[in-house]
Amino acid sequence: MKKTLLVIFITLFSCLYLFSQNEVITEEPPSLRPLLVDTTDCCVDCAMEMQFQSIEKALANKENVHCLVLSFSSPKYTAIPKEVAQFQHLTCLDISFNRVAVIPEEILQCQQLYCLDLSGNHYLQDLPKFLKQLPNLKVIRLLDMTLWSSAKKQQLKKDFEGIYLEFE
Repeated sequence: MKKTLLVIFITLFSCLYLFSQNEVITEEPPSLRPLLVDTTDCCVDCAMEMQFQSIEKALANKENVHCLVLSFSSPKYTAIPKEVAQFQHLTCLDISFNRVAVIPEEILQCQQLYCLDLSGNHYLQDLPKFLKQLPNLKVIRLLDMTLWSSAKKQQLKKDFEGIYLEFE
């Protein structure tokens, strides 16, 4: 519980900081500033408390879901829930540190998705190419993907040109 609250606090603080900077970076940021990408749309929604931390609560408020945080879930998710397709206004999906091995094509229904956090999902073997079809996807966070080689990470950066892949 404490870890979850800490992650949420850090994420919210980062979002608020980024929003206050109002900075847009069009190329990969220097390694000392990896979080400074334009997440203004998501940050505004998170700051306005449009953030949900359970799929059940989110489903009860479909029209209000902008940010869905399912990180460190118990039990762990092994796939991104297909129900995310019901959230038409979803801009941020954080499903980090679960056991996600499958990203269903239903995620393509989330046309507003801007940031997808898949960090720490060690069962995930690859990123499906269909993610490139999401018109607003700009950031995929892949921190703590220790089983992925440097060569694989470099290839993914080429394959997902135009989307910032954050590995560190």
